[in-house]
Amino acid sequence: MKPVLVSDLPGRLRVRYGIRAFCAGQGYAFEKQLLRYDFIVSCETNPVNGSLLVLYDPAFRENVLTLLRGVRFSELKDELPPEGDRREATRLFQKAVIKRFVMKQLTKRLFPMPLYRLWVWYRAIPFLRDGAAQLLQKKLNVPVLDATSVGVSMASGELSTAANIMFFLDLSQLLEQYTTQRVQMDLIRSLSLKVDTVWRVSADGSADERVPFSDVQLGDRLRVRSGSVIPVDGLIVSGEGMIDESSMTGESRAIEKRENTMCYAGTVVVDGNLVIEVRAVGDRTKRHRIIEEIDEAGAGRAERATQAQRVAQKLVPYHFLASGLIYLLTRNVQKAMATLLVDYSCAIKLCTPIATLAAIREAADHEIAVKGGKHLEHLANASIFLFDKTGTLTRSQPRLVQTISLNGDDADELLRIAACIEEHFPHSVARAIVNAAKEKGLQHEELHDDVEYVVAHGIRSAIQGQSICIGSRHFLFDDEKVVFSEEQKATLSPYEGTYSILYLGIGGRLAAAFLIDDPARPEAFEALQALRDRGVRELWMVTGDGPAMAQRIAEDLKMDRVFSQVLPDEKSALVERVRQEYGAVAMVGDGINDSPALARAEVSIAMKDASDIAREVADIVLLNSDLRKLAQLRLLADAMNARIHRNLTAILAINTTLLGAGVIGVLAPTQTAFLHNASTFALATEAARPYRVLSE
Repeated sequence: MKPVLVSDLPGRLRVRYGIRAFCAGQGYAFEKQLLRYDFIVSCETNPVNGSLLVLYDPAFRENVLTLLRGVRFSELKDELPPEGDRREATRLFQKAVIKRFVMKQLTKRLFPMPLYRLWVWYRAIPFLRDGAAQLLQKKLNVPVLDATSVGVSMASGELSTAANIMFFLDLSQLLEQYTTQRVQMDLIRSLSLKVDTVWRVSADGSADERVPFSDVQLGDRLRVRSGSVIPVDGLIVSGEGMIDESSMTGESRAIEKRENTMCYAGTVVVDGNLVIEVRAVGDRTKRHRIIEEIDEAGAGRAERATQAQRVAQKLVPYHFLASGLIYLLTRNVQKAMATLLVDYSCAIKLCTPIATLAAIREAADHEIAVKGGKHLEHLANASIFLFDKTGTLTRSQPRLVQTISLNGDDADELLRIAACIEEHFPHSVARAIVNAAKEKGLQHEELHDDVEYVVAHGIRSAIQGQSICIGSRHFLFDDEKVVFSEEQKATLSPYEGTYSILYLGIGGRLAAAFLIDDPARPEAFEALQALRDRGVRELWMVTGDGPAMAQRIAEDLKMDRVFSQVLPDEKSALVERVRQEYGAVAMVGDGINDSPALARAEVSIAMKDASDIAREVADIVLLNSDLRKLAQLRLLADAMNARIHRNLTAILAINTTLLGAGVIGVLAPTQTAFLHNASTFALATEAARPYRVLSE
């Protein structure tokens, strides 16, 4: 099938095959087929208009076009949507809304009046039943008013009015369910592992075979090498290595793992070669249990929405009282009905939650998962923002700041030797050394002998008969007994505590020191200034790092206050003190050590690469680790509060006017009911309108 090219930008193509050219399942199958190619970054089909959007490596444009022209949708077997895919939820929501709207119109236009009356009564049964149940519990609340409004409308022959009331209430419920589901899907998608195949060790251990991950069973043994994600919970039965568990614990350093220790799905083998016996896979892993807990948590209701619901509940008895008084004073059933049919609670109950959910939906569309509207309100009110340093204000991507020669040799030559050895190992500090050599254009040929990696310590090798070791202070001076003179100690003393130091020994003597830094994110200064522009009073940094390193980053970012060498429980206590002294406080972090503080703050925010526990505890999760999203989210929160206030003012003004017009007889009950429903629909539509205050 030949596609029509709709948009053609470098690395981005949108094509259209025609309306209903393929179904949703065929679209998912085609996406799966395309994603097998390394040059395809992402793709998304739309079965309604038959279009496809694909992001790809610009160097492979012709390859992509060939694939798009060669597809035969009729030959594709339907696939289920990917885990966490929101399009299916959107399609079902749209289908449900259209179905209700079409049924409402068709029944009114095509059914004869007796049949239409039966249909409306049938639709009213759930509302009348709920209202009666509340009355039996001696409650006079919104379900009772809803039931009364529907029942009185029908009893007075206003079937269209009753149908409209029920339609609006159904629409509100659908919208709330849909928005909540999308937020949960975003969280699930951000946490889900994407593993297609694994290496399974044969029963006798003689060979490895690549098998689909879906074929893995309990008791299987999998081989996981350096740089690979561990796809299961399991016991290490052979090998040793360094495992990055930051996705589970937030710990920035890789952890040494040996035989008979457990490892978990989602963690990464930084260095090593492990054979893991599967103990839990799929939905039984520790990682997946966290996903389920988030899925079950749902989206909390905004406090304003909750307050609006309480106000609506409290107004119900007054509606009944006002209607009864008007009847007693005027003996006019029409005026009493006008009072009953024009109520504040209907619009309040619809507009405030819809405005809140529209904000949550817009945040999700821009890769921000907000677990409840109340968290946006707290974000708008927070005057103090507390930030963790490592992984939050910085990227946890070390870089080489300076090479210090300690034996008189050229610093670049010493860096070349270090890079020659470190290039064999994928951990972050090794990459910092190799990248620095590459930036300087230093060619590091294979001059060394065999390289021996000592897990969690450093590296041993030799060049031209001279022993070489590179690693931590403990490794060189305690284990390898490298000579470290007093003069060298004095040279390095000013840098200790400010930088992480990697030591290089040659021939048993200290030759060089490499100063390693974890710099602030490039956008951090701009992001913090944007928060100040949005009304945040003070920005504080709270970290477990030493004073010198913390102070240097804080000065670069112009933080108002900095707290260093802070333990997890001390972070939590600090948040509590700030709350008592300053009021609302926001905490931004990423690790398990931040979790107590995140839980205690009015609003807590976790970064994209945060530990699963931190993301579970946090109220808001940035699915894109751009700190500038914080100021944008603050702007969205302000816009949400302004819209809610504006809608509540409009509800009060419009409904008070209609009530007055009904009481004095200017408007008949049918007219007040129509205007009330029309204004409620208009305000609900306004509440659901996109805010459009976030940028990509």
